[in-house]
Amino acid sequence: KLFLAGKDDAEPDEIHNKPGQAGSVRVYSYLLDTFGGSVTRQAAYLGCAIYAEHTEDAHKNAGKHGNIDRLFKIIESGEAMRGEIVMKEEAKEEEKKEETAEK
Repeated sequence: KLFLAGKDDAEPDEIHNKPGQAGSVRVYSYLLDTFGGSVTRQAAYLGCAIYAEHTEDAHKNAGKHGNIDRLFKIIESGEAMRGEIVMKEEAKEEEKKEETAEK
């Protein structure tokens, strides 16, 4: 699981390592590793290049690719997002806490 937060410290965005999002976890993990734990404007441009043909589809269909839309927002605003990667065991513990809190 991957968490991303802006400077306003609002509820962080989450990307789960599951079918349909696993590629995004890999892209964002690479960007976080490469850019010192943040997705900066420069990182967002690189991310759009990595997403390749999906980026063009995201331009044409706003809201269809939320993880790419997030990169567009970073490019437009220039405001970086901090990121944190939660490893498998930590993610399982976090999910248990969330399920308990929902009950």
